[in-house]
Amino acid sequence: MSNLLIKIVFNGELKSVSSKLTLLQILEQEGYPIPPDSKDAERDETEHGKRYIAAVNQRIISADDYWQIQLQPNDTIDVLGVITGG
Repeated sequence: MSNLLIKIVFNGELKSVSSKLTLLQILEQEGYPIPPDSKDAERDETEHGKRYIAAVNQRIISADDYWQIQLQPNDTIDVLGVITGG
């Protein structure tokens, strides 16, 4: 299968990306830190901060599954920052 471009919406912005990208790869490409796996509890600080959740087509995806989600044409990806406190 060739590397075709597909259109997605990422945080409200229309983008053309490789049809082979996963959710994890687009998050990394857009500057979001990669969630740690059970073996690696550290992750780097980036301009987007450390804590976020990602949703594809309004469905929240577990960070453990980011690498399994293959982007599809017309997917809408929203990344939301997590704020804690009381």
